[in-house]
Amino acid sequence: MEPWYNSISFEGIAAGYLEANEFEPEFVDAVERASLLDYNPCNYNKKSEPCRSNDRITYANTKNEPFVARLIRIFPVALSFVGSEISMSGAISAASLQEVLTFGELKSDPQNATNARKRHDKANFINERGGRHWIMTNAEPVSDWVPGFWEEEEFADVPSRYSFSVSAGILSNPDDRWTVDRKGDRFFVMTNYEANNVRLTLPVRNLTYSISVRRYDAATYRWTPPEVVEAGGYVENPNNSTVLLPPLRPKELAIISISSSDYAN
Repeated sequence: MEPWYNSISFEGIAAGYLEANEFEPEFVDAVERASLLDYNPCNYNKKSEPCRSNDRITYANTKNEPFVARLIRIFPVALSFVGSEISMSGAISAASLQEVLTFGELKSDPQNATNARKRHDKANFINERGGRHWIMTNAEPVSDWVPGFWEEEEFADVPSRYSFSVSAGILSNPDDRWTVDRKGDRFFVMTNYEANNVRLTLPVRNLTYSISVRRYDAATYRWTPPEVVEAGGYVENPNNSTVLLPPLRPKELAIISISSSDYAN
């Protein structure tokens, strides 16, 4: 197909995936290429040519940033594969009507717009669309933190039903990235490094869980179907339950499903 046609269509595709609350792990490859390599995933014949975008925003490090921001909205664990200067601001084609109106109201007051845009504090959660996703990452994107889009939440302000903490061990490289996305009672985890000691801790007792992994095939740029690596796992603790993930290689997607109605808090 004509490359420009692909990139124009993508603006609608991104919004459709967002509304359907669906994702494809292949988005991670597109994020990495566009963000770190300045390579247009919509046009495999030319490098450093931006995806067509109605946002008309120029960024210092990559011309593909609006494209990357849309994919991260759809599949937040892709945050592990972006550069340090990614901005989530201005990705209007991956926003709902309510979000677009909120952006418009925000930007009508330049002072409010300036105050809302800041770098993510990795000690905080990212609350996506009023709790549809709860995200923790050591990536530090810049965003417009507005209601219904992305909002920063301090740990103490997250409802205990959705609260969790992450331990990723000692990182040997400052560019090592991990991201955990909680969507209801499922967690999606992805890293850009070989991670051998990732743990999730939840404020629940009598936790039952299962872990499956989708492995990345670098030759085909595809992910295998989910493979259950631990089924019927069970943790009992007076206050908190900790789940140790299997060793992860870059781009492997770990999916943890939990079940517990016995919350400690």
